Amino acid sequence: MGNLRNVDILDRILCCCDDIAEVRQRCGDSFEALKADRVCTYAAAMCLYMIGQLANRLTGDFKAIYNNVSWPDISVWSNLAAYSRDNLDHGTLWKAMTEDIPRLRLYCEQIISRHSILNHIILPVREPDI
Repeated sequence: MGNLRNVDILDRILCCCDDIAEVRQRCGDSFEALKADRVCTYAAAMCLYMIGQLANRLTGDFKAIYNNVSWPDISVWSNLAAYSRDNLDHGTLWKAMTEDIPRLRLYCEQIISRHSILNHIILPVREPDI
């Protein structure tokens, strides 16, 4: 049951990663445009906040098994976004958006895919009786 919960959390993290990709697209995939656009900055920061909060909800066992990313560092993103307000470091935000988030998205996709395959092997969908 815990794995299903963790996979659901990863799916929600993927949605936030997709939202960050959309923010990048809206600001022309430009650091300078991000700095100049408070709405894009706030949107990206909120996504990082949500990812950090979601990462906090993953079980310890799950994070220990899937440790190719630093879950504690990802959890800190929520603090970065929540407490920096107008002093948000755009460089840190941009690095997260352009380097960390794409890697995290790929890793989450791989985990979800693996669990999907395992669930089909271990728990095949039963055809309804007709």
